[in-house]
Amino acid sequence: MNAQTKLSAKGQVVIPKDVRDAMHLLAGERFDVSHGSDEIKLKLVDRTNPFPRTTVAELRAKPRWQGEAKSTEEISSLSNEAILRILLDQEKRAGG
Repeated sequence: MNAQTKLSAKGQVVIPKDVRDAMHLLAGERFDVSHGSDEIKLKLVDRTNPFPRTTVAELRAKPRWQGEAKSTEEISSLSNEAILRILLDQEKRAGG
């Protein structure tokens, strides 16, 4: 992907939107900056979320669940039951 940008009077450079989108960049992302004789390199650092952002189009392209649909309440109750089982197991192990 080739893109061009220019340096502002304040020394700022805009990363083109297609590059930001492709790399899932968000406002506030931090970069290490290094340079050579005729190049400047930006390396992404301190990314708090290890998972890239996903667009709606990317989600729609993923395979869909083929099983029976579950309601939010059913999913939540399964999660709550799993947590309760873990807590009860921990109590039993601790002698409670």
